[in-house]
Amino acid sequence: MTSPVTKPWLSDPAVVSDSGDWVLLGTHFFEAQGVRRAQDGEVTVEANSQDGALDAALQAFTPRRAGGSSSHPFAYRNDAHLVQVTAVESHSAQGRCVWSIKLTPQVRPQGGSMDEMAVSTQDGHFSADDIARIRAARILFESPPAAAAKRHFSSASMVEMQVQKPGGLLVVDRCIVQDAYKQYYPTRPDVCAQLARLAAIWAFKATNTVEYIESLVLGPIEAGRLNVKFRGRRRKVYANGDPPLIELEGACELLLPVEFTRPAERPQIDESPKLSDKPLSKPSKLKVLLVSASPDSDVRLRVDREFREIIAQARGARLRDRLEFVQLQAARFGDLRTALLEHEPHVLHFSGHGNADGSLEFEDQADGSFDQDERVAPARGAG
Repeated sequence: MTSPVTKPWLSDPAVVSDSGDWVLLGTHFFEAQGVRRAQDGEVTVEANSQDGALDAALQAFTPRRAGGSSSHPFAYRNDAHLVQVTAVESHSAQGRCVWSIKLTPQVRPQGGSMDEMAVSTQDGHFSADDIARIRAARILFESPPAAAAKRHFSSASMVEMQVQKPGGLLVVDRCIVQDAYKQYYPTRPDVCAQLARLAAIWAFKATNTVEYIESLVLGPIEAGRLNVKFRGRRRKVYANGDPPLIELEGACELLLPVEFTRPAERPQIDESPKLSDKPLSKPSKLKVLLVSASPDSDVRLRVDREFREIIAQARGARLRDRLEFVQLQAARFGDLRTALLEHEPHVLHFSGHGNADGSLEFEDQADGSFDQDERVAPARGAG
């Protein structure tokens, strides 16, 4: 299999700051005749029939009479939601079929023990906003670091896990805009920017990277690189403070198929653009080691409750089957070393007591009481 390459001759002066009437629903893109939002939040999308393939795709969204409706990605302009299709209707007008699709946005819970986590490593402290900024750059123009996700219990792998958000609706293990251009530009260069923009909008909202997208501009393309500008606001956490702002500007290297030729030489292919049927990668399970130590008899920690809450939050995630939890309670320092070697976790979560110098306290070798020799130097690579 040949790898995509940059086309240094590729240039396009077009600048796109709006997705127009294009809509993403499920894995399909199509142009809408109109999009209406009711007071109760219900969204109605109307579209003219373009071809038999689109008709079949839209008809497939018809809810089943039994078993309810599945959830689908939906993106339009600067917003995106996970939606349920409540009704699919069609009628004929001037010899064409007009579709009407009613959608109900789903309310996703915010926060939780496994969401928006900060990570402290030997390279520094990464707040939830720092990680969101890294993820936003990944969505727009940066490729993931080579082999970062394959290194067990390393600083890079811990930050990378939070950037990818493996328990969410979308795993950000690649550059979304770059991936969209690779898929659509060879056959639909006229609307590729609008489609890539919608794919990025969905990625931002599906991963809770930002709550509001103020602007996203794609273009122009210069020497095979797409200029990108973005501005979005994070979810407001504190009532007396402004929500954090993410502003990014960069260039996305367009890795197009080797067989892609110059526009003048490109054959015309009429096909409805479609989002990849495999938007999520399927890596091996991500192992989380939950460690507790509470040697101080005067201040006992409810680690059982904390661990139960973490696991319960993970079970509510869409990709919960990719997470594996290992618990180590009343841990001695030697127990921790053994567990790290045996399980090679991607994430270590420690619940226990610490000291002013940054050291951690573990159980004694004998009866569980604190022993001065069982202190550990300031933690490295633990979040």
